[in-house]
Amino acid sequence: MTCQDSSGTAKSYEILGYALSTGCRRAALAEHFGESVGAAQCNKMCDNCKSDVPIDKKDITFYVQEVLNVLDRKDKDLTFAMIISEWKSKRSEKTKKLSLAYLEKIIVHCLHENVLKEKFKAGMFKPFSYCEEGMYARAVKNGTRKVYLNIPQSHSAQFIATSTDQQVLAIKSEKKAPTHSVLTKSKAKSTTTKKRKAIVFDSDSD
Repeated sequence: MTCQDSSGTAKSYEILGYALSTGCRRAALAEHFGESVGAAQCNKMCDNCKSDVPIDKKDITFYVQEVLNVLDRKDKDLTFAMIISEWKSKRSEKTKKLSLAYLEKIIVHCLHENVLKEKFKAGMFKPFSYCEEGMYARAVKNGTRKVYLNIPQSHSAQFIATSTDQQVLAIKSEKKAPTHSVLTKSKAKSTTTKKRKAIVFDSDSD
């Protein structure tokens, strides 16, 4: 079984990464087999390249820290379903906008990013999968490692505005600022010209 073979588990996670990817699937398959194919060569033949939905790279570190806090508060083994149930019942106000689908997606993403990992225990008829902290869990807790998730822009409203989002907004506003200042200068220049013309007309009348 896959759970009894570490290489089998790793391969399962590779399939998971392929399913979660928002990049070119043809390029991902080619890379798996040691070939090099650019996204341009795909010619929009895969679902990701064909899609015109704009994607945002969201900082989800805050949510992942909440999940890790759920693990810290429990002194027993938790399945992934139990973690989601516990997280839903005790999540903060910032997290309440997230749909159940995104709660599950964040958990799966943490598993793929090695923030969480599976621990298998033998049962009477089948093994059971429990959740525990992965290799990068401590770094995420300390804030030295960020976790990002690619989502459609239309879903961004569900997520809180993080410091990363604020930096992006600041950069965008800075880019718009020169255009505004140029318009202001041109208006001031036209006003000055009108005043000068008015002065000339007054002197002529005298």
